[in-house]
Amino acid sequence: MSKQRIIIIVFALIGILGTFLPWVKFSAGGILCGTAGDGWITLGLYSLVIVFSLITKDFKSDLSIGWLIGVIIPSLLSSLIGIWKIFTFRDMGQEKFLYVKKMSDIFTVQYGIYVVSAAGVLIVVFAFCFKSKKEKTVSQD
Repeated sequence: MSKQRIIIIVFALIGILGTFLPWVKFSAGGILCGTAGDGWITLGLYSLVIVFSLITKDFKSDLSIGWLIGVIIPSLLSSLIGIWKIFTFRDMGQEKFLYVKKMSDIFTVQYGIYVVSAAGVLIVVFAFCFKSKKEKTVSQD
């Protein structure tokens, strides 16, 4: 299997794992994982990335541009969902919730949501970094 495919699959699995990790920790001791909400969407998107990485017959070659786009779009969507959730949780401490003294005293954003967000971006970056360079043949006339 090509290095590009292996890297994509590994980071997609890391993104799937991030779905099951804590996204929010409450001061009362409770933990909210990604599977309690939008994590199911990121799980589905990262599963799509794995399927698109394994769907072609020739595993030794890199993904073609069409399959690469099919990998990049769900990866970036997963990252956008994670980043959106991070900002949503952080904005809860602003003026929207004046009845609560400070939302950051009630909950904190945890590492699972950062893993989900980073995995999608890293898939895109490493998909291009580990793309094998094809040698151009020069025809002589």
